[in-house]
Amino acid sequence: MVSAHIAHNCRVGSHVIMVNNATLGGYCEVQDFAFISGYVLVHQFVRIGGYCIISIGTVVTQDIPPYMMISGSPASVSGLNVIGLRRNGFSVERRAAIKRAFKLIYRSGYNLSHSVDEIKRLITAKEVSTEAAVDLHRLIDFIEGSTRGILLRPIQKRHGGE
Repeated sequence: MVSAHIAHNCRVGSHVIMVNNATLGGYCEVQDFAFISGYVLVHQFVRIGGYCIISIGTVVTQDIPPYMMISGSPASVSGLNVIGLRRNGFSVERRAAIKRAFKLIYRSGYNLSHSVDEIKRLITAKEVSTEAAVDLHRLIDFIEGSTRGILLRPIQKRHGGE
């Protein structure tokens, strides 16, 4: 859209939407079906995983794993991009497996390597379908391939909320 900026040596996948004034620094990678809202700034060398959605005005300085919904300043993981997954034909079972992985990474209290090990265990124990295992492998490969580190900051709960 208007004034979106893609700096040098970036790789942008298919079906990516960058809204007005979204900006990628040099050497960024944006995977398929990502949605980057207006006035989002992405630091150089950052990777944005597939099927992510980044809210307006967010400054992204760390890698964003696939399927996440990011917002705020500083950037925080506010949940899964459930609507985007639904719109892209992810079955209930696939979404449930991704949600389970999300909870292991962001809600369990485990460190990242332990969370990844638990996700791998789900796959090897065949606790998820073959199709869902592909989605979880995509998530694991992204995390293990990160050189900047992934965004682990969950959104702060508002007082009085659950």
